[in-house]
Amino acid sequence: MHLVIVSAFKYPNGGPAAARHLALASGLLEEGHQVSVVLLNQADWMHLAGLVDGINWVSIAEEGSSAIKWRQRAVLELGPALDAINRAESVGAVLLTGLDPILLQAGVHAARRRGFPVFHELTEYPDVVTSSSLLGRLGRTYFERKLIRSFDGMFVISSALKSFVQKRSASHTKILGAIVDLAQHKPFPPLALGSHLAVGYAGSLSEAKDGVLTLLAAVAKAKPKLAPKLVLQVHILGDVQSSHGQLAVERVRDLGIEEEVTFHGLVPHLDVKNYLHKCHLLVLPRPDSRQARGGFPTKLGEYLSSARPVMTTSVGDIPQFLTDQENCLMVTPGDEDLMASTLVYVTENYELAVKIGRRGREVVERLFDARLQAREAVNFLNGLSDNG
Repeated sequence: MHLVIVSAFKYPNGGPAAARHLALASGLLEEGHQVSVVLLNQADWMHLAGLVDGINWVSIAEEGSSAIKWRQRAVLELGPALDAINRAESVGAVLLTGLDPILLQAGVHAARRRGFPVFHELTEYPDVVTSSSLLGRLGRTYFERKLIRSFDGMFVISSALKSFVQKRSASHTKILGAIVDLAQHKPFPPLALGSHLAVGYAGSLSEAKDGVLTLLAAVAKAKPKLAPKLVLQVHILGDVQSSHGQLAVERVRDLGIEEEVTFHGLVPHLDVKNYLHKCHLLVLPRPDSRQARGGFPTKLGEYLSSARPVMTTSVGDIPQFLTDQENCLMVTPGDEDLMASTLVYVTENYELAVKIGRRGREVVERLFDARLQAREAVNFLNGLSDNG
């Protein structure tokens, strides 16, 4: 299988989507397949020119292009780029990413004209991540009523999104949850618990997506329960310049936990583990929101792969894969009191928490290993391609 991924995301540090694509590509390469990535909006790609780490990178973007111009170029140049890729190595399938209707329509058209099976990846509810402007609403309507029916099949990240697609299209769907490149994400070395409990979080600082404000409230409640014996040290990696980030910084001041919480700002994805390996506990306090129910956090798989104990919430598909006290510490979404109690629990039962963390790693090895997910993807692609 030669899979061509068409993407307007940035690599290698384009957030969860880029990390997911790179992990899938790694798994495909390890399984003996070929991967090409067409970059629609990344001209600063010199480090990705040609064949890098087994992936064939092709950029059709120009530096300094406006939002309109790079889209125009993508529409015009995607077809020729697919032709060039196909001449070098026959294309087995094209995977379109993102929700931009212009780019998706261009991708469907270019793939169909060349007889390539065309698939799409959906990792969020469209209404959650697209603009609420008139153009955004029109584009979302076009995707849900027209484009979603144009694909030979769709990869979705959760059972909620599978239901979403099936209500709108006869397209075949395949749930492909977390994808973790275990060669990149090895277990962290053991970490003894001393006079402090280091807690790590990396990702969005949005309360609606990942519940960061709830975590901060839990920290404030756990602080007096641990003092003076233990000190909490909370390390948060995320965009503090965003409106969500500014709100989180203000909340820390309001709660009086400035000494306990450190904001490290945006950190390149490949460097995140250099911060988290110093933490005893990794946390993902997702709320019971539409965004959380529809997605499946990339970072959860990466957290678990570290073999550190992970505190997460029982939202979306997470309870389908994880069990409280077995391979994670699971709490009710939005329950800051329970989160605070869990922070204290870890300090009182650290050896047990370490064992839970090791079993969390086993879940990733069994279910989310990039090689296993790549096999699932190829079986799905081949099955539908053959039927087509």
